[in-house]
Amino acid sequence: MSMNVLDEKYCCPICGDTTFPLLPVGSEFPVLQELDVIGSGHRFQRCHRCKGSDRDRLVFLYLKHHTNLIDADEDYTFLHVAPEDCLARIFLKKENLIYLPIDSFEHGYEYPNYLIHMNLLNLDLADDSMDYVMCNHVLQDITDDVKAMQEIYRVLKLGGTAILQVPISNKIVKTVEHIEEISCRESEMRYGHRFHKRIYAQGDYLTRLESVGFKTNVISVTDNIILNSINPREKIFVVSKQK
Repeated sequence: MSMNVLDEKYCCPICGDTTFPLLPVGSEFPVLQELDVIGSGHRFQRCHRCKGSDRDRLVFLYLKHHTNLIDADEDYTFLHVAPEDCLARIFLKKENLIYLPIDSFEHGYEYPNYLIHMNLLNLDLADDSMDYVMCNHVLQDITDDVKAMQEIYRVLKLGGTAILQVPISNKIVKTVEHIEEISCRESEMRYGHRFHKRIYAQGDYLTRLESVGFKTNVISVTDNIILNSINPREKIFVVSKQK
């Protein structure tokens, strides 16, 4: 992103930091440029203070302006899969939330102590128990992504909402993926990340979500794009559980 007058007014909507330019995030693998993968790739988009990225700011703005999770006092249940630390710390302070930040601890990172160990393919939660689920760029890591979608659908309450972000390429009409075991290096070459299993085509992604019963909606968050430094090309994939 080139610097201009609006860029100099950058303000992180999550933490309020105004330090600009931002820090680098993401990888430079050629496949991400070749397939023009939205939501991935090397870019200068990491906040100096909260360390949130453009992807994190995007979902934060959606949650703030389109849900009751950020500002309201109602009681909600919220399942947050592989939570972004900059967002988790906001929700952990909210007394009205039954907040479940979960991770399967598969990749050997350093994990914060507030995380609950739980497998997305076998959630230890009752049917129809969650008002909200957020899974921000996780499903591309899951071998059986449809099974994960089914689990999210199962635990979501009737009328509940899930935000399910993934890397999307508009240059392909069918999701690129594999079922055989491949090395981390091969995953990097095919998908731009050592743990990724696929790059989604938007139509195919929506079909998978709808196949498990979700009603789908693709939303653009367009307010203050440069001011808050989000990617206007990345859409919010919102799904709900209806009768």
